[in-house]
Amino acid sequence: MLERDEWFISQHQLDELTRVLAYPKFSFSKAQQERIRAFVCAHTVLVRPKKEHCIIQEDLADNRILDIAAECHAEFIITGDNHLLKLGRFQETLILTPAQFLEKL
Repeated sequence: MLERDEWFISQHQLDELTRVLAYPKFSFSKAQQERIRAFVCAHTVLVRPKKEHCIIQEDLADNRILDIAAECHAEFIITGDNHLLKLGRFQETLILTPAQFLEKL
């Protein structure tokens, strides 16, 4: 069982979430977008990484996730992103799919 259940996010990731929630393909109303963002903000810890990593060359934005993990000494990154999953591990952080993470619970 996991001992720590804090979830971390950076301003960069919040900005990305805001942008993605507005995609027409999701058809979220402005009110829904605001509720989702508010939920995420209420259930995550905002961090400001001190260091920017440049490990993933294929998609430089993916490195911002690594920045958060390094700053917070995260136990896991849970993702469906293939660039991150190919790493398998970053420093002390395991990189898992949601299904792999659920197996660990």
